[in-house]
Formats: sequence, structure tokens, C-alpha cells
Amino acid sequence: EVSVLAACYESNVPFTLHVGIGTDVIDQHPSFDGQAKGGCSGRDFLIYTNEISKLTEGGVLLNIGSAVTGPEVLLKAVSMAANAGSIPNNIITADFDLRDHEPEAMSDESSEGYYFRDQKSVVTRIPRAFNGKGFYIQGNQKKTFPLLYKMIIEGL
Repeated sequence: EVSVLAACYESNVPFTLHVGIGTDVIDQHPSFDGQAKGGCSGRDFLIYTNEISKLTEGGVLLNIGSAVTGPEVLLKAVSMAANAGSIPNNIITADFDLRDHEPEAMSDESSEGYYFRDQKSVVTRIPRAFNGKGFYIQGNQKKTFPLLYKMIIEGL
């Protein structure tokens, strides 16, 4: 009924997947082809990085429920874009997750919160580096993400 993938396709917006090898149940199948999976994910990363490089005058990046892979892919893509001269200026980032967020932990290496990649990179590090603003939305994504959608549709 509702599909982000279908909406992207219909709107001609790239939809990318960033997968690990050995992380999914399909990787256990006898006909699993790691080269195919890795090759597709590698191409998707370049597509994603190309889209990030278009954010030179601002944009919005959302991380929804990914504590490690999503933030790391974003960090590497932003770095590649900036190193190629396409600096993602004035970006707004948001991390949607269940954990508590302690902003003061982002500068305290002795705090475990300092090492949460989603909070460290998405909410703090990336927006600070590129004149942006980061937000942390705590809660169940089944509620917070539809609420964000509703607010956008209704004009906030």
C-alpha cells in the first residue's frame, strides 16, 4: 500500500542500499553471490555520494534506526563529496532512534554516548563541519517518522 521504494521509483529519486556481507539471512543460501551483492552495494554508494554532492546549497539528511552502517556510509559519502569540492553546506540532519541522547556526551570521550555513531556523526559531527544543524528525535520510529511526515504535509 505504501512503499518508499515505489515512491522513489515513481519520482525518479535514487533509492540506495548499503549492505554488509554475511549480515543477512540470504547470505547463507548456497547460491549466494557475494561479488554481486558487494558490487551492487558499491555502485549504490557511488550513487548516494553523487546525491550528497548536490547538497552544496543545503538539504536534509535523515537517519532512521541505523546505529552504525547508515551513519558510517553518510560520513564517508559526505567526506568524499567535500574532498571532491562539493561541500554539503547548511545541511539539516536528523537521527531517529530509541536511545536517550545526551548532547554533552558528544565532547566527553569517557562517556559511552560519545561513541554512538548515529548521535556523534549524524547529530553533531557532520552538521557542525558543514554549517548545518543536527537533531535527535527519540522514540519509536513507527510513531516518530509518520508524525514527521504529517507535519511536513500539513506545513509544520
